[in-house]
Amino acid sequence: MCIRDSLYSSGVDVITSGNHIWDQKEIIEHIECDKRLLRPCNYPIGTPGLGYGAYELKNGSTVIVINVMCRLFMDMIDDPFKSVDEILTFIEKKFSNAIIILDIHGESTSEKMALAHFFDGRVTAVVGTHTHIPTADQHILEKGTFYQTDLGMCGDYDSVIGMKKSLSIQKFTNKFLKSRLETASGEGTLCGVLIEINNERENIDNIDNMIFDLLVDRLDPVMKIGEIKSKNNIPIEDSKRENSIYARIDARFSEKEAKYLKEIYQSVISASKKVEGNEL
Repeated sequence: MCIRDSLYSSGVDVITSGNHIWDQKEIIEHIECDKRLLRPCNYPIGTPGLGYGAYELKNGSTVIVINVMCRLFMDMIDDPFKSVDEILTFIEKKFSNAIIILDIHGESTSEKMALAHFFDGRVTAVVGTHTHIPTADQHILEKGTFYQTDLGMCGDYDSVIGMKKSLSIQKFTNKFLKSRLETASGEGTLCGVLIEINNERENIDNIDNMIFDLLVDRLDPVMKIGEIKSKNNIPIEDSKRENSIYARIDARFSEKEAKYLKEIYQSVISASKKVEGNEL
């Protein structure tokens, strides 16, 4: 079983990557047919693989994962700001209330933070990868997006960013030696972040759909009342009826709730009058 399949069988849903994605040429045959294995979206057009994917959860929610790579101290590929913006523009037209996770693979803290603030409010979470060291800056940005500069690595932390200590030290202290680094094989640590997401927009949409249905159900008796008023020359205006509605609202709800509902019902009553008078 290859490493990718082993990760999937362990419960991993999506694999993102970065500047080392092409280190092994065998990856190409996998990345071209695997929609759960992503490469940075800002590689040039024609690059094998996908830079983002949409995945449906068991509860019907959609999670979209976008993988992007920074340019500062990294490969000079396409503009990460423009690339992600184009993807989000497409996503926002096709999906409503999707959970959007943006994985920023990069060296520079400032570039990651700039990207996070640039897309604040348009994505659910921005998480950084690449430096192998977890940062303690988890916080919610101004417009509601979660942010952490780097999630850290999964591997042996008794090492130099996952590599055997002796070889890494030798590489720094003996510049004339060109020893190849080897992966440390000690106890592994799973490092990352657990994000709890409350998709309130989806809740609002579900409630709105119920309100739409109720307002349509309300339309039929409103039309019948309009017919009765027309046949019997009864005025459309009925201030006593309107005041009774507002009184019911005041009796049932708090002052803040009543103010909110009466603001809405002014529009409902206005639209009902137009229906009764055949103006709508």
